Amino acid sequence: MFKYLKDINPLLNQRYMTIIRNIKAGSESFYDSLGNLVDNYLKGIADKEKITLEPTFSSGRILDDSKFREFLFDRVKISRTDYKSFRNMVRFINEHKHENEKALLIDVVLKNLEIFFNVYVAVAKHYNHAANEFFDSDYFKAIFKENVQEIKRLQHEILSLKEKLEKEKNISLTHSEVLKNINALENFLPEVETLNELSITLNKLKDIEIETLNTKIDNALALLLELGDSIRENRILSLANINLITGTDNKFFNQSILKSMKIINDGGFLKYFENRPKNNEKVEDLEFKD
Repeated sequence: MFKYLKDINPLLNQRYMTIIRNIKAGSESFYDSLGNLVDNYLKGIADKEKITLEPTFSSGRILDDSKFREFLFDRVKISRTDYKSFRNMVRFINEHKHENEKALLIDVVLKNLEIFFNVYVAVAKHYNHAANEFFDSDYFKAIFKENVQEIKRLQHEILSLKEKLEKEKNISLTHSEVLKNINALENFLPEVETLNELSITLNKLKDIEIETLNTKIDNALALLLELGDSIRENRILSLANINLITGTDNKFFNQSILKSMKIINDGGFLKYFENRPKNNEKVEDLEFKD
């Protein structure tokens, strides 16, 4: 469809592809992209027909221009009904652009594109009698369906991650408020929530998840640091008790004890071992090997 746009201006095809991307993304930018296409399309026709227009003229002003209306009615032979629908469509697009409309309904997409298509086909046949295209609503429904399916996938991921984070004990008060402001899955509407908005929400949750994980890691490291000396001290006592229980004077155990004492540099433990009789041999007389 719309393959004859290039006959008016080769760049119009790029603007049409922008519309397709916005439909796939379920983006409210659809209204901006359609408005830009219509503006440039009408100006391209005016240039082609040598119709002088003010540079500031928008689509509505162009359609109201007497010479442009004469071209459409007398030469292109579009019906008054198609002209009126096209004029109303332009007004509708401008209203939604200024109101930052976020809802993108497939019915609205189809209605506006078909109105534009009817004018486009009439103009294409005027310049090229072989032009023969039909409006394929199923195509636009299919690409819009991809958007709805992706929205549902993101909704499910958001809900799952939200429920997981709400059970976290390490969640901060700030993050708790963020979670409260995120709607449950059943409150999401594909016609209202765009992929961009859902992606932003999901990224917020992932950031909270990462920060929560970092908090856990920091707490675990702090605990290990607090327990570090106790762990090493317990190791020394365990090694010493092995010697006492077995009644042996194992040089390997003694060297292990010395290494542990060197790590913590605790004179209290050294004194404990110095006062322990070991076959007339003192701990400090043992050779220490790194």
